[in-house]
Amino acid sequence: MRKGVHISKLASFFGELGVLFKFKRTATVTAITDCALLVVMKQRMDEAISSNAELIKIVEEFAANKEAWWKGQKYVSSQASFGAEFAHDIARKDIRKLPIFASASESFIQSLAMKTKGFVAEENEVIVSIGEESDAIYFILSGVLEVVGANGAIHAEMTDGAFFGEVGVILELKRTASIRAKVKSHIFRLNKSDLDDVISEFPAMAEALEDAASERYALFMQRSKADETVPTVDKKHVPDQFDIEIGSQSLSKLSIFHGVDSSLVAQLSMKMIRKTWNVDEIIIKCGDIGDGMFFLAAGDADVIAENGDVVDEVSGPSAYFGEVALLEHIPRTATVQCTTVCSTYELKQKDFLAVMERFPEIAAKFKETADSRMQKHILRSSIVA
Repeated sequence: MRKGVHISKLASFFGELGVLFKFKRTATVTAITDCALLVVMKQRMDEAISSNAELIKIVEEFAANKEAWWKGQKYVSSQASFGAEFAHDIARKDIRKLPIFASASESFIQSLAMKTKGFVAEENEVIVSIGEESDAIYFILSGVLEVVGANGAIHAEMTDGAFFGEVGVILELKRTASIRAKVKSHIFRLNKSDLDDVISEFPAMAEALEDAASERYALFMQRSKADETVPTVDKKHVPDQFDIEIGSQSLSKLSIFHGVDSSLVAQLSMKMIRKTWNVDEIIIKCGDIGDGMFFLAAGDADVIAENGDVVDEVSGPSAYFGEVALLEHIPRTATVQCTTVCSTYELKQKDFLAVMERFPEIAAKFKETADSRMQKHILRSSIVA
């Protein structure tokens, strides 16, 4: 079976281009679960709006915008891989994922989505190279991309739904890592020049983006200056633009941070420390006192119980462990050992608590979640005993 490049969920709509213009469908839509659909026929729609001048005007403007976008898309051969008529609405949803655009008006999001272009990256193809100017934001529709450092080490993997490049665009930084396709991947690209053109028409968003840039730059400078006071032998990794993006998206996987102000997540991501581990190295050891949690950005590892049994296998970039240690100095309840070369991002307890002092409600919610996990572990341990 051919793998789809996008899954539409509740409240999605499609097919409006087929109502506005005459052309053959550019993609097949298949139900993978039971679905309830509301179908609007073109004839019925025409009849419904024929006596309403205001609705006619709205539809005409919508059609004109879509036609202009369509003419630009149909000459991009790679768009055929996306189902070109669907590309705009998929891009619109992806753009909304960016924290800086989460509260933007629908007209702003629509304008940006009109500017996106889809392309296919083949296996091992380099999408951006280290040292390049940051000239675009990227959204992964399907596939797997690798973040590759200057020494060739893979710092992280990114999959469906992830995005990258916004920090470099906002702060006007050169790329600090290369991004390479691990497998054939479908990607959307939003050029910085197009972003600038759209923002110029929305003064409120221009101001919000400038505020976001100032905040991110201040965090960069704060972390860099703090690192200058530490002896070289004790220096830790200072996050670069991709680390912040990956760190923020890793934190957002935790339900505790769903809907949380992006500034909090950005502050925490600046505190995260990246590290590469070799095969058989132990990331955390059962019985050791924990002082932080880990996000597995790339690689595979075994979770080993106190009795030495492998009780689970975890893989990047979706795995995380040790979050109870962000609040409590307690022994680790399992060992995590690398079965491949791994890359992790660690958030230390002291850094977490320092940031959370300014967000007591979130801290209380996080403690509740951590306590629940600990109770479940204690219950499992008592049953085994």
